[in-house]
Amino acid sequence: VLGQTDKEQGRAFAERARVKVQQARFMRDGKTITVTCSIGIAQYRPGADTPESLLARADMALYRAKNEGRNQVVEELVF
Repeated sequence: VLGQTDKEQGRAFAERARVKVQQARFMRDGKTITVTCSIGIAQYRPGADTPESLLARADMALYRAKNEGRNQVVEELVF
C-alpha cells in the first residue's frame, strides 16, 4: 500500500518492481531460474472504499493480469 501516491505513480512503482523481479536471477541445483510477477493496482476512493473493497479491486486487477498473459501490471477497471 502506497500512501500519498496517485494511480500513475503507483503504476510506475509497480512496473519498476515487476522489471526488477524479471531481471533477478536465482540459482537452484546449478541452474539459473528466472521469475516473473503479475501485479494488480487499485486507487483508494475516499468515502467509497473500505480496506477490504480496495484490496478486492486490486485482487481483481491481479487476476486480469494473470489471465491476460502474466508478467504485467494491470489497473483496476473503472466504471
